[in-house]
Amino acid sequence: MDRIKRLALENALKYGKADVDKVLGKVLAESPELKNDINKLKQKIKVIVHEVNALSNENKENLLRRLNPKFFEKKESIEKEIKELKNVHKEMVLRFEPSPSGPLHLGHAYVLCLNYAYAKKYNARLILRIADTNASNIYPQAYDLIPRDAKWLTNDFIKDDDIIVQSDRLDLYYEYALKFLEKGIVYICTCPAESFRELVAKKEECSCRKNSIDTNIKKWHKMFSGYNEGDVVMRMKSDISHKNPALRDFPLFRINDDEHPRHGKKYRVWPLMNFAVSVDDHDTCVTHIIRAKDHADNAIRQKMIFEAFGWDIPETEFVGKINFKGMNLSTTETRTKIDDGMYEGWDDIRLAFLPALRRRGYKPDAFLNYALSIGITLNDKTTSKEELFKQLDSFNKQLIEKTSYRYFFIPEPYKIHITNAPEINVELDLHPDERKGGRKFNCAGDFYVCEELSDGLYRLMDCLNFVYENGKAKFHSLKYADVKDKKATIINWLPSTEHLVDVEVKMPDNAIIKGKGEHLLQDLEEGAIVQFVRFGFCRYDRNEGDKMVFWFLHK
Repeated sequence: MDRIKRLALENALKYGKADVDKVLGKVLAESPELKNDINKLKQKIKVIVHEVNALSNENKENLLRRLNPKFFEKKESIEKEIKELKNVHKEMVLRFEPSPSGPLHLGHAYVLCLNYAYAKKYNARLILRIADTNASNIYPQAYDLIPRDAKWLTNDFIKDDDIIVQSDRLDLYYEYALKFLEKGIVYICTCPAESFRELVAKKEECSCRKNSIDTNIKKWHKMFSGYNEGDVVMRMKSDISHKNPALRDFPLFRINDDEHPRHGKKYRVWPLMNFAVSVDDHDTCVTHIIRAKDHADNAIRQKMIFEAFGWDIPETEFVGKINFKGMNLSTTETRTKIDDGMYEGWDDIRLAFLPALRRRGYKPDAFLNYALSIGITLNDKTTSKEELFKQLDSFNKQLIEKTSYRYFFIPEPYKIHITNAPEINVELDLHPDERKGGRKFNCAGDFYVCEELSDGLYRLMDCLNFVYENGKAKFHSLKYADVKDKKATIINWLPSTEHLVDVEVKMPDNAIIKGKGEHLLQDLEEGAIVQFVRFGFCRYDRNEGDKMVFWFLHK
């Protein structure tokens, strides 16, 4: 029974609530012989999980400390736990390549953090490459947002010298295009798109494939001024009978006359993704790639390019897609809503983009630990908003709990007067692990509490006890021991003085909760993360003169 209770407590503290099936899996992993009577075992687990989930977090922690104190010990560096990559050697280079359609979001964070973990593990270089060769879908501010997000998420592991913008490398791509043409492994195709698709579907070559190298080079140069957009593309000479039609003579360059946010109308001949990626991976000596499995066909195309030119092929690991239910990660839709005033910006508290999550107070290593908890797997994963944030909040809490000072915040305060209450000085700790005091209050009979009270016995946390009856509060005693066995309701409080500060807390749904905070909050620096006792962790966002504004982080 203790084993089941231990595993249920560990599961509850890790994910916010114990789950019967997850606990069952853990029990069977430790004791496979229990499979013989799995129905009886599952019934026992259901009872214990119900009991565990009914406990407060404090009681869960206290109980688990008795059953398994090692659970709370700091684990070894998590990077040591991830699987080895293939063909590891001294000079390793990884890369992460987002498109500049907006800032990074949770999906980007998963893949970037995996790359970051392996770069740290192998002391490798990690390149951030902004893929902006499609002028039709570029958000200009992303040139600043993406590097800022990526540096923050990797704890500044990515340096300025590791940041590459593809559109700044057009001349390099043109050099390689000529080399490809001279080698005869590509050709310039002027076939109408529909005609080409019909030929490819029948596994037949188009007439352009037989062009001489000189003819292809002349047509290449003509692409810069003599053809119209859509008239011509450069194609890879691949296997025209390949079982996958998408891999038959795929395009590498095309004309795009859209104005580019970074270069205006300077260029009109642009590489497609597979060409630019292949050249960049070769040119920057990329050795290992971690990418989404929906790029499997692109990986094959790029391998064909590498093989045709005799280049060393990077090792590739594919990962499945995480479907984040209940969260809109579309940069296009979000940009429209920002422009329409529905969101305040990319750091609007309701968004799942990194600027917003960073502003709320999440730490980079929370995303790292979340990514590593999934690891490199081909399996797609669907997670609800609630499930995701349970995990992310748990990882983040481990990072901030020991450094976040405790303060009282009284939302929607209700004033009471406690008759016969003595004047006392109360000193509370800034943090339970430090026990150094630091929060001093002079208390008489007037207090702010969180809500209107019903008849009963109450304790102002770490202050005094009182009885509330018929709308009036009367002093009972000072010591908690006097009311501990009488099941007194413990509530937050603040003395009713002029030294309190007005506080607003912005919640994840953009709701505002107003209240009173203790005077020591005025000493905080912007960006500080605090724990409002019995309310949750919050980040101090700004001072608006007449009030302090916090953003809610999590419980």
